[in-house]
Amino acid sequence: MGQKVRIYNLKKVMGKLAEVNGEDRLTPSPAVRKFGQEIVSAAGGGPILDVACGRGRNSAWVSYLGGCVTAIDIDLSGISAHRNDLPPSTLADALRRVELRRLDLVNDPWPYSPSSVGGVVNIHFLHEPLLKAFARSLVSGGLLVLETVDARGGNYLQLPEAGFLRKALGEHFEFLLYREREVRTSGVNAASVRLVGKRR
Repeated sequence: MGQKVRIYNLKKVMGKLAEVNGEDRLTPSPAVRKFGQEIVSAAGGGPILDVACGRGRNSAWVSYLGGCVTAIDIDLSGISAHRNDLPPSTLADALRRVELRRLDLVNDPWPYSPSSVGGVVNIHFLHEPLLKAFARSLVSGGLLVLETVDARGGNYLQLPEAGFLRKALGEHFEFLLYREREVRTSGVNAASVRLVGKRR
C-alpha cells in the first residue's frame, strides 16, 4: 500500500510540473524519473553526479527526492540561468540546492576518487573513457543511469556500436534495466541505449 501511495505522489508531482510556468522544463528523463528514489537510496547520502547536466532537469528531480546532487558540465550558464529564472516551487527550490561543478568531461582529468560517489546520472552525452571512471568512482550498490541520444537523423554518429555498453559495463554492473534499439540504417552497427546498472 505504501509503495502505491509513493508512486501516486510522484505522479502527482510530475503532473503539476506543467501547471507551473516554465517548470515543465524540469521534467526528468524516463529512467531518472522511474529509478530516482532508488538512486537516492543506493547513494546512502553520498554525492550523486549529474554528468553533462545541461539545464538541470535530472538534477532537480534527484535533489527533490532527497539526493545530494552535483551537476557537472563544461558550461554551467544554462543551469545557472534556469535556477534564477524559475518561479518559486518545490522543484525549483530543489534545483537551487544542487552543487555546480564546471568540468571539461572530454579533456579534464576525472576528479573523483575510487568509491567516493553514490550515484551517476549520464543522459544524452556519451564519452566512452568516462565509463571506467564511473565504475571506479561508484560505491558498491550505487546506481549508474545512462541514456544515449535517440537515433534520429545524423544522431547515429554519436551512438555506440550495438552491444558495446553491455560489454563495457557488464563486468562491474548488474543491469536493472537495459534497452537497446539498433539503428535501421544500411551499413551502420549502432544502437541507442537506456540502462540502469548497479555497481557490484
